[in-house]
Amino acid sequence: MSMIKTLIAFAFSIVFISNTATAQEQKLADKLLGGSLPLEIEITSCDVNAKNFCSGLTPNSKSYFLCLMAYEDKLTSECNKDIREVARIIEQSAIVIEYIMKSCNADTNKHCFNVKAGEGRIYRCLMENVNTLSNDCTSALTQAGILSTDTKK
Repeated sequence: MSMIKTLIAFAFSIVFISNTATAQEQKLADKLLGGSLPLEIEITSCDVNAKNFCSGLTPNSKSYFLCLMAYEDKLTSECNKDIREVARIIEQSAIVIEYIMKSCNADTNKHCFNVKAGEGRIYRCLMENVNTLSNDCTSALTQAGILSTDTKK
């Protein structure tokens, strides 16, 4: 799969899907749909490639990576390898996030419905209510390494 297809697949998989809703409620997925997940990614193996093909762009910015992807066939093998590895990590992270969102959707709507998404506010709300979270949500957070097994009392 090309870098472009991999990263585009990530962009679509980052959209959070939820199975429960009522006509009157705003689901967690709806809150998060318009948001973004800031990631700090640095790939120094692409510096020479970027200088040749993408000069003037801010290193490691979205436009920088999009530019590099446009020159995929001209990049060094090390740069190509590192970008593919980042895409793999992002894709795996998106799967974990989707799993957590599905598992914690009811808890989030119950405890954090009026919390504005972004800047870790929903996460903090869930942690404030950790002792009343469902087993599904607790299990997902624990499996993702976000919650330790001794956190919930």
